[in-house]
Amino acid sequence: MKIYKIFFLPVFILIFFGCSSNEKQVDINVRLLASDIGVGKARLPFILSDENNTPLYDINNNITIEYCQEICEEKILQEKVQWRQWPIKGGIYTTYLTFNKPGYWKIYLSYTKAGNNYNGETAVLVKSNTESPDVGDLAPLTSTRTANTKEEIKEISSAINPDPRLYANDLVDSLSNKRPVLLSFSTPGFCFTKTCGPQVDILTRLADKYSNIIDFIHVEIFENPNEMLLEGDYSIGRQSEIVYLWELTTEPWTFYIDENGVIVDRFEGFVNIDEIEESIITNRIY
Repeated sequence: MKIYKIFFLPVFILIFFGCSSNEKQVDINVRLLASDIGVGKARLPFILSDENNTPLYDINNNITIEYCQEICEEKILQEKVQWRQWPIKGGIYTTYLTFNKPGYWKIYLSYTKAGNNYNGETAVLVKSNTESPDVGDLAPLTSTRTANTKEEIKEISSAINPDPRLYANDLVDSLSNKRPVLLSFSTPGFCFTKTCGPQVDILTRLADKYSNIIDFIHVEIFENPNEMLLEGDYSIGRQSEIVYLWELTTEPWTFYIDENGVIVDRFEGFVNIDEIEESIITNRIY
């Protein structure tokens, strides 16, 4: 089995361009939290910080985004930005941008607060095709591991208090039975970003509300989580084959799949409960 190295921190692309001699002064830092973006409509999570790297929280009501390709002949305006509070400290901003060509795209962000104008810029590499399955693709028909007892679940999940419902269904069976699926890849026991545990907790909260119409499946990144925990040795971890088959190079990842096996939404990195529920309600695939 070919092994991919999983990176637990998002891949930031921090390439700065000057579009013209009249560019405004960059006063804030923009860090993108997505690494697998392709042509078409894409979710773009990001964080902001000031010149001292102090995070800037919950200012989305004033944020305006403009973006363009490297030549920058004409900028596209996007004014819809959402602040997403995390269950742990802080949060992220999310927006959706539409890229019609591959290559580097420049992103300009501005907002006004207390009479001051703030501006930041960054860039993102847009691929012709994403590495992992994209919205509109058929989900890879891959089997996910299941378990019935607590002891069995320990062998397939690093979650401290695992929810049995998240390990009751095989993805292949769910899709064969025409069941929508919320599929999440993470390693709650070994996640360096401290978001994987809360991500699994969010699956449980959503299952409480929607398990009658949606199957919820958690996939552990490692094949041998219990051995890793017992030995206290992260280095002996073996990547689960399904992670390779889905071509994931970061984690966590969450995919919303309709009853026909088509991916209708995808979330790289941590995604809070409100954003997932918005997708469930908007897509209404049940």
